[in-house]
Amino acid sequence: MVTLRQHIPSWLKRFLRIVMYGFFDMWDKIADHREPMIPPRMTSLVVGSGDFKKTGKEFQSYLIHHAGLAPEHFLTYQDVIVARKISDPIMQILPNSEMGR
Repeated sequence: MVTLRQHIPSWLKRFLRIVMYGFFDMWDKIADHREPMIPPRMTSLVVGSGDFKKTGKEFQSYLIHHAGLAPEHFLTYQDVIVARKISDPIMQILPNSEMGR
């Protein structure tokens, strides 16, 4: 089955995605809908898309079971967009840490 999407040039798809993500990011900021630790949609063009909360919970499980992460451990501040995927779940485990807050 041939779709319209196949006939749109890749540069136009990217341009439309940038416009759409920019609009939705602006709307989220104006309406104050975006969660603090979820990055803007525009960053998915650089770091890839995905469910940040789901990925964070998965990493939380890995860190607890494989790395032995416990509440008495301490983690310093990280300011990397990819680190945001795991920062909220880590903050639930490490209440004394300063990660992204």
